Amino acid sequence: MKPPMHVIHSLTDSLFQGKRDFARIIAVVLVFGFAVLFYALHVSKGSPALISHLIFAELDRGEDPSSRINSSFLQTAAHRRVDAVAHSYPQSPLSATDSIHDNETLESPHVTRVFKQSNHQGHPRDSDGDGILSNESSIDLQERPRAGFRDRCKAKYVYIYKLPPEFNEDLVDKCGRASGNWVPMCGNLDNNGYGPLVPDATLFVNESDAKTVFELKPAHAWYRTEQFSLEVIFHNRLRLGYPCLTENPELASAFYIPYYAAMDTAFTLFGTYLPARDRLTQRLVGWLSGSEVWQSYRERRRHFMVLGRTSWDFCRNESADGWGSALLSQAELSNVTTLLIERRTWASKEIAIPYPSSFHPSSAKDVQIWQETLREQIGKRTKLLASFVGSTTRGFEHSRALRAELAKQCHQAGANVCKQHRCGYGESAIDCAGNPERLNAVFLSSIFCLQPSGDSPTRKSIFDSLVAGCIPVLFSPASAYTQYVWHLPEDGNLYSVFIDEDEVIRGKIDVMATLSSIANDTVRLRSMQEQVISMVPSIVYALASNRSHSQSKSFHDAVDVVLDNVLADSPVPTA
Repeated sequence: MKPPMHVIHSLTDSLFQGKRDFARIIAVVLVFGFAVLFYALHVSKGSPALISHLIFAELDRGEDPSSRINSSFLQTAAHRRVDAVAHSYPQSPLSATDSIHDNETLESPHVTRVFKQSNHQGHPRDSDGDGILSNESSIDLQERPRAGFRDRCKAKYVYIYKLPPEFNEDLVDKCGRASGNWVPMCGNLDNNGYGPLVPDATLFVNESDAKTVFELKPAHAWYRTEQFSLEVIFHNRLRLGYPCLTENPELASAFYIPYYAAMDTAFTLFGTYLPARDRLTQRLVGWLSGSEVWQSYRERRRHFMVLGRTSWDFCRNESADGWGSALLSQAELSNVTTLLIERRTWASKEIAIPYPSSFHPSSAKDVQIWQETLREQIGKRTKLLASFVGSTTRGFEHSRALRAELAKQCHQAGANVCKQHRCGYGESAIDCAGNPERLNAVFLSSIFCLQPSGDSPTRKSIFDSLVAGCIPVLFSPASAYTQYVWHLPEDGNLYSVFIDEDEVIRGKIDVMATLSSIANDTVRLRSMQEQVISMVPSIVYALASNRSHSQSKSFHDAVDVVLDNVLADSPVPTA
């Protein structure tokens, strides 16, 4: 039987008669407690340890909770306690900048350094969908370090400028991502710039000879990567795979400007209307000039850009006719270190970094598998002394003369000693851009790979040969020695053979005889081959498709080498 309502009202009035102030306090405390508990459950997904941290985040500070019940306070309390938990586990394998989202589980002490706020509609602020928050929506907890905490990202933080998409993503769409029909000057930039996966990892150098069968291992690490795709690859590798990104410029030791200038030149490089070539460059300078971060840090911290073409495509004097854009002639950008696939060796702010090859491992295990494959191939490379992939009509007059002489000597040595393949279509030709695995097959079958200059001193083929374990034969110091000083050993004799191009052109050097004498010195040859194999990790660009995937990478790739030197403010040597 239910008690009469007037009895309940009477008891209630008696209970609170004269005690209404006390009741209000109790009610406020209860509301506060349930609110914090609900928030803690939401964030922690049931982790008891983190729930207790979150609930008592502010109570242990001795503040009056009744005056702080609002959403801003609840977030602040959670952030402070997450910060405390993060600082209490300095041995966490995750970097201090690995981020999680509001709806992700916090079931371990390996918690985040960046915590998402909500916008006015209550949704997480992440406008570009890359998991990196915009400046106005991030809380950098590193601003409140606790005693005893060792920040593994100290002096390693990198700030990425949030450029408007017209400077990067829109250019990729224009190149063909939006339509699915890729512009030839851009190439296929699928898979974050790495290109399409190699469809068949089994290679045949000679279809009639079963001994010339090779396998690209592991098959999931090989892509048909375009030679001018570096900007897209580097940006995605950095933003998806580097653990020490920050939204706080004061923490950053280096600042990256993600402008895809090579993608822009795909549409303007051969045009005669100069303002069209420089339009985006001028807009970039204008955007940076209006950036508070740029104005505050351009002189104080190292800034860098990555360009996917040679420096010659960007160094036109702005007030003159000529080839390329005027990007590298901008006074506003004079303090920016520029990383390119080929540099001007006298330019103190330019440094060359490796061309992208076809091999993009996602783990140290992938690298190990390929290195073991190369070691197994060493004993099989006794049949073909050298190979030359390239035409005799490419480049300037000096380069054409060198290539013609190499082709002649290769032909005279016989097909069992040296083979020449030209890039293109038809008999003995290789579709080097569309079918780079054929190129790898040739290099895998050769002890030495001839690498003469072409339109410019450097070649993507140099890095293709190194990844295939083939010793490159260079004819100009500008092809590698004075270019890739951060990535290649200072002593070029460790991994390559140098033969002066002028001596070859004049017919004073028998290239095949020189290489044969080195091959007969088995101790020297094995040492060079092992050196080449050991260099593979540092000259390839690791695959980074998402944060969780990138955390499995445990080797130092080409991007890591770049960041080590940029963050250390390493000097750029000039010739």
